[in-house]
Amino acid sequence: MLSPHHAAIKPDVCTCQQLLHSSGEGCYVTNSGSTQNYFRNDELRHSELTTVFVRQALYGEICTAQVNLVHFQWQWKETSLMMQLKCTDRTCYRSLKGLAESFVVAESNYYVGSSVMRFTADGLGHQVMEALLEEIRTDFRGDQWAHNGPIIVTKVIQQLCGTNSTKQMTPEQCQGVVIYHPLMFFPVSGVDSKNLFNETLSAITMALIKSSRSYGTHTWNAITADSPIRFGSKQPFSLLAKRFCPSVYYNSGMVF
Repeated sequence: MLSPHHAAIKPDVCTCQQLLHSSGEGCYVTNSGSTQNYFRNDELRHSELTTVFVRQALYGEICTAQVNLVHFQWQWKETSLMMQLKCTDRTCYRSLKGLAESFVVAESNYYVGSSVMRFTADGLGHQVMEALLEEIRTDFRGDQWAHNGPIIVTKVIQQLCGTNSTKQMTPEQCQGVVIYHPLMFFPVSGVDSKNLFNETLSAITMALIKSSRSYGTHTWNAITADSPIRFGSKQPFSLLAKRFCPSVYYNSGMVF
């Protein structure tokens, strides 16, 4: 596993330019059901879902606003690093340059996440994305929030690696695909996600985030959407947003 000890970058890292510092690779920012693609880290375009799926792997099969479909579709088409970057859902504070060519991130000992991944557009990476699209085509479930993301990704990666335990998913076991430890991108787990909004536990939570040397913190919007963030508070997420997304933080009002 690669070391996460990369140099920190300046605040407002909610752009692909600052996150990747790379040449030619795409990245995604998702927000409230719409999807924007950063191509070559400098040209911002808005993509309509009907355009994304025309003549692609899922043409005629699924037309839906599910963000994961767009992510999987585009990664099937070309090499790109996908990350759900909403500043209300994830705060990023470390350059992603230097991560493995093909990787996913474990959420726990038995589940692999779908919000951060990179696969090549050819060879094994293309095969993995094709397997993900086929799973969605044959087993899409619009009534289950996690099914079309982490559950399907977990199933495909388990088949690739020949094991159900993320602890045993080494690059050698997974044919070269790296499965990063949860602390790399999820220093606060979904189970403990409410702690990100708890001022009483702020010191403990911030110490955990700092010691994890992670690339960013996921706030698990599906679980914490009803948790208000108070401007100027000592809530861990408020502190992170103030430091790493100041433009968003200072324009979000007293409660966001």
